[in-house]
Parts: sequence; structure tokens; C-alpha cells
Amino acid sequence: MFLFQINVGCSRTFSFQEPVLLQFSHDSGVTWSLVEPPCYLEDAQCHDRYTEGTVFYTGTFGEWRLVILSLSERVTKRYGQRCCEKVNSPC
Repeated sequence: MFLFQINVGCSRTFSFQEPVLLQFSHDSGVTWSLVEPPCYLEDAQCHDRYTEGTVFYTGTFGEWRLVILSLSERVTKRYGQRCCEKVNSPC
């Protein structure tokens, strides 16, 4: 089990820009995949279970969110955010 709290951007305003991605690797970081991929309405494999997966956007919840994930085996985990290009801008 993997447990963490997240509040992306400490904002109540939703934005698709610069999400935080929670990923795993089975090969010591050579390749990375999302722990849970997104599943949207147009994807027939979702079986009425729609989710952003382990992609976390600013303002999605507006407060700290507790996330609990079940990982079936020992894997390397990482989370990160692609930073903005603006000079002197906090990311």
C-alpha cells in the first residue's frame, strides 16, 4: 500500500497545465508508467469507471487530499511536475 497527501498548487482554480504525475518503474527507472492511467468517457475499456488516474491537477480538490493506492509488488515510485518556463516563477 502507498499512502500520501497532495495539494497541487494550493489553488481552487482548475488548470490542465503542469500536473503532478505519480509513476512507477519495474526496471530501476529506465522506463516509467502511471500507477493508474486516466480513463475517460470515450474509452470503452473504462466500464463506467472514469478517472484522472494518478495525474493530479491544480484546483481539482482545493484542499489537501489523501490518496491511498494498492501496489501489488515492489516497484520504484516517483512523482514530479513539469515546471513552467517563466523566469522567477515558483513551480
